[in-house]
Amino acid sequence: MIEHNITINFFGLSYRIHSVFNDGDVLHHLRQAALKMFCPLERAILDPEFFDYYGDEKISHISFLSHQYVFGLVNDESSFVEIKVNGLRKRKVFLKEIIDQETLFPVYHVNTANPIYYGDFCLRVVKEEMGRCASFNFKINQPFSFEKLNFNFIKIEDKDTTISILESLSYSNAKLKSNKCETLVRSSYAVVY
Repeated sequence: MIEHNITINFFGLSYRIHSVFNDGDVLHHLRQAALKMFCPLERAILDPEFFDYYGDEKISHISFLSHQYVFGLVNDESSFVEIKVNGLRKRKVFLKEIIDQETLFPVYHVNTANPIYYGDFCLRVVKEEMGRCASFNFKINQPFSFEKLNFNFIKIEDKDTTISILESLSYSNAKLKSNKCETLVRSSYAVVY
């Protein structure tokens, strides 16, 4: 049997989102650290020295406080999925084509997780990144089939917007693990609801 090397890459705009929900003690410490820096929490949390003011040596990054972490490709005109079989490009599909399939029968299998809604209070730290946000490499013993490929999205809703993020990929019902991420941070921002 012939073994096929499959590579699937996610290119374009990606979001790395850390969310901290309403937790009285954490919220109090975050606001106290921002007060020590004499600026609002939304600006202070982005400062590399913020966690020096936080008061807990074990916590050096937002990921230590995050209740939820989401990372993936965002629907943008530059975002696409590249599929290679044995080193040859088989297909390049823009994310918009995967999300908005305008055919009688769907070409791509799309799974969307239940939307995540941020309640009364939430601190969300977002990094916008450009580049290859994921690369999946695996081997199969039969020819590659698009019917076995599942694109797994997660929707994030807040009071004003809904964002669909391509978070993961599965083939033959097996979740694939990304082994490479090469991105540059384009911008960072924080929002408090």
